[in-house]
Amino acid sequence: QVVGPLVGRTEGRPLVLVPTGALHGTPWAALPGIAPVLSVAPSAGLWMRGHAIEPLHHAPGDHRSGAHSRLTEGVRVLVAAGPRLAHAVAEAEDVAQRYPDAEVTLAPYATVEEVREALPTVDLAHLACHGHFRDDNPLFSALEFDGGRLSVFELERLSRVPRHLVLSACDSGRAAVRPGDELIGLTAALLRLGTQSLVASVLPVPDDATRRLMTALHGQLAAGLAPPHALAAARLQLDTTSDADLVAAAAFVAFGSD
Repeated sequence: QVVGPLVGRTEGRPLVLVPTGALHGTPWAALPGIAPVLSVAPSAGLWMRGHAIEPLHHAPGDHRSGAHSRLTEGVRVLVAAGPRLAHAVAEAEDVAQRYPDAEVTLAPYATVEEVREALPTVDLAHLACHGHFRDDNPLFSALEFDGGRLSVFELERLSRVPRHLVLSACDSGRAAVRPGDELIGLTAALLRLGTQSLVASVLPVPDDATRRLMTALHGQLAAGLAPPHALAAARLQLDTTSDADLVAAAAFVAFGSD
């Protein structure tokens, strides 16, 4: 009912979805016939606001096609790993290799204080950690780091948020829907606060397969692709005959704009 009318109409073009209600939590990439390059936005207004911002990485006049040059020189990058995940540190190390000047917080895990202090100072952040979504009170949805959790409440108190974020964490893309289609959750809060684009999961994800997807994703981002294009290209590098790779490829969604 949702995807059928779109089949054959996107003609290979990127697709922007502004869902309603529970559809905000759909793993869109898993649906047959959907455009491979897609982004999901809470509203058309938020998407347009982000789309109008000059991207961090592009070739002039070509930055909406996906054929970008390398990241703009001087982009500040944060890579951080949280505890209790077997592959989080290795994933953070893999991602950091894509950005020679990245700030990496591992000791062996990033503390919640380190992440809270670093986020307002960077343009791009990758956070590999446990994600916790609270259906009963989505404002307490949080990302887990050493010594505590970074909740929606705390994110809303930051002086600034990164323009681009990758939340390599289970359920980090989920949101509660309130009357009037108001969204409450990690991604909704970050986009509202000014994050331009955000890659996050709407499902629980397997740790090892997520590491492979994230490594591929940042290879594409560092080469200059915009997040929706980079995520689509990274999915192609997974073995979707494997259940774990299939789940990881389907679970992550590009939210916001380019």
